[in-house]
Amino acid sequence: MPELVEFAIDDGLKPGQVITIQGKIPDNVEQWWIRIYGGDVILLTIGIRSDEDRVIRNSNNGEWGDEDSCDPCPFKPGDSFDAQIRVLEDGYKIAFDGDVYCNFDHREDISSATHIRVNDVQVTNISVEGRSSLPEEYFSETRSDFSTGSRASVTGIKTPYHANIPGGLKPGTLIQLVGTPTDEGNDKWLFRLQTDIGSKDAGEPVEDIGLSFACRWDEDAIIMNSRKRGDWGDEERGFMVFEKGTKFDLACLVTDDGYKISVNNGHIANFSHNVRMKHVDVIFIYGDVKIANLFIHE
Repeated sequence: MPELVEFAIDDGLKPGQVITIQGKIPDNVEQWWIRIYGGDVILLTIGIRSDEDRVIRNSNNGEWGDEDSCDPCPFKPGDSFDAQIRVLEDGYKIAFDGDVYCNFDHREDISSATHIRVNDVQVTNISVEGRSSLPEEYFSETRSDFSTGSRASVTGIKTPYHANIPGGLKPGTLIQLVGTPTDEGNDKWLFRLQTDIGSKDAGEPVEDIGLSFACRWDEDAIIMNSRKRGDWGDEERGFMVFEKGTKFDLACLVTDDGYKISVNNGHIANFSHNVRMKHVDVIFIYGDVKIANLFIHE
């Protein structure tokens, strides 16, 4: 049965973090809400009111503030939902089912955030993920910036995994992987940005790969390469920055010149374009890794 669901937030909220809430609306529920609390203060309430065909936003620090409202309501009773709240410097950007819906300015200190509550719906997933893999200097090179929304968001990925990148790569596209390397007997895990779905076997690569980023346990190294018309280029190597069983947050930013890669808030590598980025529209993930979240931002 639907009930009040509570999810703790450790160490408050910070700009760049993304809150994801997924679930299903019961057939008889026409109003429900998502709230971010700082103790007893409501930093943000999102009220979904299908019976009024609108979504409201507000805050409460002893009394309710001025209510913001948008329409139409994107959900109706019986729908599944995927809500994302991206924390920005000056407010929140709210998306439903992958589409940016509305904004709400900060009225309270986000560092005071303690927990999230969701009422009257069946919640299947709540997560808070950070922008910790993206150094601040990346912002100056994006086409828009991290706050403009997400073109795709996937959780709980099992490898091998293929997915199309909506619209292909452009300068400013940011691909973010949050996951944990595992120990399942293989010698590596990798992700590739490529031009075709191809095989689920990493040993049978497609003809054109813009970037192959491989974590090789047997060589204690990160190995990057590209492949054009079936021929591999020269390998570029870096120090191992991953540990089995330890969570990582990786960001790959597409620029005019190539790819900038960071892990856990540290820039680790650049890699030049060898395949025209507009043709690169597939991500492939393979090997000993559990990916909790994949985000593709523009």
